[in-house]
Amino acid sequence: MGGATKAILPMYTTTSRADIGKKLGFTGCKIACPYGPADGLSGMKKNVEYFQQARAQVGDGFPLMLDCYMALTVPYSISLARRLAEPDLHFTWMEEFLPPDDYDGYGEVMKAVGNLGLLLTTGEHEYSRFGFKQLLDKRAAHILQP
Repeated sequence: MGGATKAILPMYTTTSRADIGKKLGFTGCKIACPYGPADGLSGMKKNVEYFQQARAQVGDGFPLMLDCYMALTVPYSISLARRLAEPDLHFTWMEEFLPPDDYDGYGEVMKAVGNLGLLLTTGEHEYSRFGFKQLLDKRAAHILQP
């Protein structure tokens, strides 16, 4: 559809072992968020420890992304995004952190943390132009993934 636009297309992997992804030659790694709001503050601390381990395994120059599988709340997403944007972790993006039809929630998170340098993404579970229009109207994400 329109021809090639790049000579090389960078590819990331999704795995729990970012170090293996790097060794295999991928240009980044997306990892899962193992703990959520039901796990409370101790779960948030465990998340941060897990993310710190991943960052230590791959170093500073390797992009890390987080897939939250639609399992978080607005307050938890805001807290987590603030932590992911800090220099010791500096994740590239946080993906699918709320249920797909929580358009207001995505807008609220974007308004709270959209300027931190951490990209917010959604759209994998949005299947209509109507939902994408709401996401666009609310400026609810940096990246839409149809």
